[in-house]
Amino acid sequence: MPSPERRDRAVALGVAFAFALSLGIGIVTIPLLALDAGYDAAAIGFLVAVAAASQLATRLALPWLLGRFADRSLIAAAAGLMVAAFGILLVSTALPAFLIAQVAQGASRAIFWTSSQTHAIRGGGPPV
Repeated sequence: MPSPERRDRAVALGVAFAFALSLGIGIVTIPLLALDAGYDAAAIGFLVAVAAASQLATRLALPWLLGRFADRSLIAAAAGLMVAAFGILLVSTALPAFLIAQVAQGASRAIFWTSSQTHAIRGGGPPV
């Protein structure tokens, strides 16, 4: 039976892989969905920029969040935000839906990657 550290590391790698895969799919699919919905290149560029700005803004709140919530809880919340971002676009492709989805996706990226790195460092054993 694997040690708790090995099991935690394997789960962390699996979760990071799944998140990265969903993020990669979303980064390609959301602009294509916007193109299909009839938005022009400038609007699509704006939507991509909204996700990046959301990620940066969320990182400002992360020290507070990481001090009050468990890393695993934040990782789960980030995954939930990513699912919500995609779910919103299943319901509507109106501009407000795209904006909310991109804000959620950017926040999700910030929370997930920072929390997963913090979890690796706070855990026992070498963080490599």
